[in-house]
Amino acid sequence: MLFWLPIFFIFVLFAVSSFPVASRMRNWLVGCWRAHVAGVLTRELRRRAAGTGFTADKDFFPRGVGLALDRARGLLFLAECDGGVMRSVLLPVSALRAVRGGDSGDDGVYDHFVDVTVQDRGKPSWRLLCGEDSTLAAEVAQVLETVRP
Repeated sequence: MLFWLPIFFIFVLFAVSSFPVASRMRNWLVGCWRAHVAGVLTRELRRRAAGTGFTADKDFFPRGVGLALDRARGLLFLAECDGGVMRSVLLPVSALRAVRGGDSGDDGVYDHFVDVTVQDRGKPSWRLLCGEDSTLAAEVAQVLETVRP
């Protein structure tokens, strides 16, 4: 029995040392998640914009945010995941009413978001989640402010 203990211990050390470090693992998981979200958002945009000729000249899909703009046609696409269900809307830019950035903190980790208010009877308030990336939230808010009438 004593003979197997060092062998088992060495095996565990080799197995643990082969794992990627925490930051690389986190970056890999975030990258996979963003790629998945970008694919879902692209499919949702195609479904919602079918027949409108919408061509996104600016979108934040690769970074995991459900916002796309077609400045030539004056259209705005917003999407968010609400309780596991993807909700989206395609609106004219003139329906954009207010843009407000913010963050919520929990145990020292801050999640940044941009609240968007639009003139829409179905869902007038949208929250675009930007994760821990405050520069992404600022960029999303800036882009929306530049197109807001």
